[in-house]
Amino acid sequence: MESISARNISCLLILTILCGTVISGVSTAGQDLWIAILFAAALFMPLIYIYCRICSLFPGKNLYDIIQVLFGKNLSFMMILLMSCYALMVSALVLRNFVEFTVVIALQDTPRIPIMIALIVAATYLTQSGPRVLGRWSLIVCVLIISNIALTILLALDTIDITNLQPVLNHSQRDFAVNAFVIGSIAIGETVLVMTIFGSLKQGESPYKAYFAGVICGICALIFIVLRNLLILGPEMIQIAKFTSYMAVRIIHFGSFFERLESLISFNLILLGLTKIALCLAAASLGISKLLKIENSTNLLLPVCLLVLALCSVIFKNMFEMFDFAEIYAFLAIPFQFLIPLIIWLRAEIKMRKKQSA
Repeated sequence: MESISARNISCLLILTILCGTVISGVSTAGQDLWIAILFAAALFMPLIYIYCRICSLFPGKNLYDIIQVLFGKNLSFMMILLMSCYALMVSALVLRNFVEFTVVIALQDTPRIPIMIALIVAATYLTQSGPRVLGRWSLIVCVLIISNIALTILLALDTIDITNLQPVLNHSQRDFAVNAFVIGSIAIGETVLVMTIFGSLKQGESPYKAYFAGVICGICALIFIVLRNLLILGPEMIQIAKFTSYMAVRIIHFGSFFERLESLISFNLILLGLTKIALCLAAASLGISKLLKIENSTNLLLPVCLLVLALCSVIFKNMFEMFDFAEIYAFLAIPFQFLIPLIIWLRAEIKMRKKQSA
């Protein structure tokens, strides 16, 4: 069985969190957006502990294996089905996000279907290569993206305006709560799907170390990105513009040597999208293979990809529906990000205590 190191899983978690920056245009917190991200981290950190605890109680098992161990045949079938459908939904949403980004930014007259096929074929190849390759890919991409973030921040030092962060805490409690909940569910809550590959974690490595290191680093990187965008664009533009990272870096010019830096952001976002789609495809195909009792989940990648393409084609009519859906999605994701993991955790703790007392 292929193994993946805790460091590579942490990198995968960082990329999963940063992938949410492509829809940062849903924010209504203006200059307080970075504070809303801190609130989101505080709100969702207990969930991360639950995910870690579940994985630590069952070393060498993925999320679906744990469900089968803890619950009966019918209930485990239903829970695996729900989580597999969630993985399908997230993969379709992410694919559509990046298709819309590509169409709006670079290929306005290109039909969406060819772009969808090109992205999902690349993601499928990455998924089929196995968790070890996905982990190494995540490490390389993570280094590239962190380097690009640092480079764009350094080159923007003569462009930023510190007054764009003022006044601080100028929004209502409702604005903070809504933004924290939406950003947390998209950026942090979707890391629940990473639990599906924890069965490949190297023996002896700590799930806590992998999960918390990845989530904390991902949140810090997300805050740096948001601060960069705020300092360059200002709060009004942040609330109006879509794909704010692309818009912010487009303004940066460093003499005549560094120009057209927005191509770096496009490159970053496409790599992020491919990684997250690959993770979702792996989670969906593995879950469906458990339901159908198929040994090799990669045999199901083709039908899973076709399902994702079909769902991606009809899920939104245009880009504006995509951004409007973000707040609705935060509520739809509650059963998958919170309720099901909570039930699994409570059941696992009860079973472990009974086992220890026996």
